[in-house]
Amino acid sequence: MLQLLHPSRKKRLEQNIELAWRCLTSTFRLRNLKNAFKTVTHGWRQYICFFVAVFVLQAGLATLALMTETNIYNAEKRVTDEYSHHVEIRGLDQEQKVNLQYAIDLAITRLDPYIQSATIHKEVDDTYTFEITFVEGVSLSEAYNHVLSQDILGGIATVNQDTGMTWHLRVTPLYTYEQDFAIKYTATYVALFLLWTGLSVLVMWVLYRVRVNHFRFVYGVYMTCGADFPKLYGTAGGELLMVSLLTCVPASLVGVAVTAGAYLSQGLKFFVSWGSVVGFVLYNLLVILLSVHLPMRRMASKPPIQNLTAGDNTPLVSSPRRSFRMYGSGYPIKYELFGMWRLRKYYVGLVLSAVIFAATFVSGFYIADLSTQHADLDPYEYLVHYGNQISNTPGETLDEETADMILGDPEIFLDDILATPGVSYVDWSVATRGGSLASHLCITPAQLAGGTDSLIRSDERASEGYRYAMLEYSYTAFDKLYVDMLVEQELCTFEGDPYALFEGERQVIISETSFNRQAYDFKPGDKVLVAKFKKSNGKIDMVVNPDALLRMQIEKYEFTYIEYTVCAVMHGKASENNITFGITFEEYLDMTGKYPVRDQLKVYMENGSDFDTVSAAEDGIRQALRYCSGWQVTPSDNYFRVSTNAQKRDSVMIYTLATLLLVISPLVWFFSQILYYRKRAGEFDILLALGGKSKSIPVIHRLAGGVLATVAFVATILLSCLLNSVVHIMVNTLLPKFGLMENVGYDYQLSLEALLACIGVSIICGFLSCEVSYRLYKRARNPRKKAGYSVPNIQ
Repeated sequence: MLQLLHPSRKKRLEQNIELAWRCLTSTFRLRNLKNAFKTVTHGWRQYICFFVAVFVLQAGLATLALMTETNIYNAEKRVTDEYSHHVEIRGLDQEQKVNLQYAIDLAITRLDPYIQSATIHKEVDDTYTFEITFVEGVSLSEAYNHVLSQDILGGIATVNQDTGMTWHLRVTPLYTYEQDFAIKYTATYVALFLLWTGLSVLVMWVLYRVRVNHFRFVYGVYMTCGADFPKLYGTAGGELLMVSLLTCVPASLVGVAVTAGAYLSQGLKFFVSWGSVVGFVLYNLLVILLSVHLPMRRMASKPPIQNLTAGDNTPLVSSPRRSFRMYGSGYPIKYELFGMWRLRKYYVGLVLSAVIFAATFVSGFYIADLSTQHADLDPYEYLVHYGNQISNTPGETLDEETADMILGDPEIFLDDILATPGVSYVDWSVATRGGSLASHLCITPAQLAGGTDSLIRSDERASEGYRYAMLEYSYTAFDKLYVDMLVEQELCTFEGDPYALFEGERQVIISETSFNRQAYDFKPGDKVLVAKFKKSNGKIDMVVNPDALLRMQIEKYEFTYIEYTVCAVMHGKASENNITFGITFEEYLDMTGKYPVRDQLKVYMENGSDFDTVSAAEDGIRQALRYCSGWQVTPSDNYFRVSTNAQKRDSVMIYTLATLLLVISPLVWFFSQILYYRKRAGEFDILLALGGKSKSIPVIHRLAGGVLATVAFVATILLSCLLNSVVHIMVNTLLPKFGLMENVGYDYQLSLEALLACIGVSIICGFLSCEVSYRLYKRARNPRKKAGYSVPNIQ
């Protein structure tokens, strides 16, 4: 590989590799480690901040790793306890059952390498279900394909000509365990591991940067004596490595205690594996090697003389153009405020470094609350569908008589399904994307509040106020039954009267959110204009960009324009990119050319129902469907997955990590300020020698503390709100938009308790960091209590 590089790049790469190797050997050299151990143990007071920080970060990683291992263990145990088979073949009639049983028995008799056993159950609707268990250790995908082969399912007719019933094959959570649980849990752990590692590197970088900044003169002396970057890096890395080794055991015990308490209190098992140990060791090495690199690299890149002359970190020396009478009316208040302005970069960095961890604490509480809300959702468990149709409303493929029958059937069995024990509610939707019909929606500028990707300016009806056209909307069929369901189950709220849809002509129920973000601002009584496709006057090019597609359609197509009046606006329902354009069944048929058919209904179970109740509900639903031919019920196992995920104790983990991050904020405050005011000790001595009163010294400290407390108060509120908004946009809009998270629709919340706690920590630490520094200065000037402070030991 190196031979393919340009000679100069090859040489540079070789130099970097050699430099990295020298840094590593310097860090792990036995003599250096012995000296580092003596340094951090004998001078432990100057490293107390690093001991606490490393302990906190290690405890967080231990909690994260142990909870992930326990989650995987509990998920596997629950799956294997509840399911003993991998696939189910459902909806078989008597003839299909006999043929399939013969094929499976023959395969097992001939020592089939994939199928271990099969059991048969007769359902309440007189259909049969086969439960097939695969041989342990075989490839599940290969076994699944084997079941689909001609040898097993080849002799079974797809459709029963007498009843119209169709059988279907489904997999169980035992089959999808790796995909639904093990891989997802592991991927989440890896993502959180990298995130926590990044935060840890940031924390240690901030702290070590403070240390390096306040000892630049000492490091300049060492560099003058010949210490280069590998030497500086090895010393810093060795010291942090010793700190890490001394704190790893107690930090691990804290992680074990938190995890064991979270799971054992809920009657769940607690599990530890070698994977946690390996991850813990890898984490410590990454954090140590990365966090000291940048500070030491910057230090080594500067000439020694620049570090030797960096002692002026105080307001004592100021520009002649900005001088003032130091002991005049402005002393000591004006003197200190001028100094704080002169060193504003230091104070801004201090406040931001300290407050950012407090703000993360607030966002952590918001994320934990979102996790709790998600666990409380009622997952839909059963899909009631007509025949074997699992796609969206194939109304255009049906005749009117069949469509009317399918449409009316739910009114017959819906009440019986709702009466089934454990069932919470039933939801359905009959919708067609307007953009798929070469139609578009025209709106006015007043109705715009952000827009979607396919919103463009249009001149076709600009004279009437409709200056914008958009594609991202769906024609949705509404009847009173659907409105009743939405209202009674509180699935959304309506601004206006939704029942006015059925009392007048050209009324519409409309939503205004795209991926749970408000994109439009509609009000009851507003007018919107639908451009219904009429004919084409030319061929349009194939394009991916929705804006370009809409422009070409407007240019080359003719439309029939129909004006609708908004009778109600939907709020609070989870949304994707298309807004709802709710119209009556008759208008739906007219606008889409499809019959409004409810061929899919999602049955949601009550939150907290046990697994036996959920399983028994299937018999009740099948019984409710007995009067309507052609309807089938398919379990989704969503409730099982959600209830299994609820075992994860995510909220406990998030609360723990957020609280640990909050501890970092006081460390930054006190560590930085104590070192800063230690450097200013000589300045205060000179002020006293020049005639300053001794009582002015505490005034200087307390004035700075008051200013910092005020700035920290404002910064904490602003940063907390900013981070909370970023989290809300991520989980509510961006992640669902790219398919990385389930689309639910969360309200923006700000934990007042967490915010007040952070404000309290910032104000108190901002003031006390100066007050404690004064107390240490006063103690150091007491002849009976001299306080020394050691410096870095470069070997």
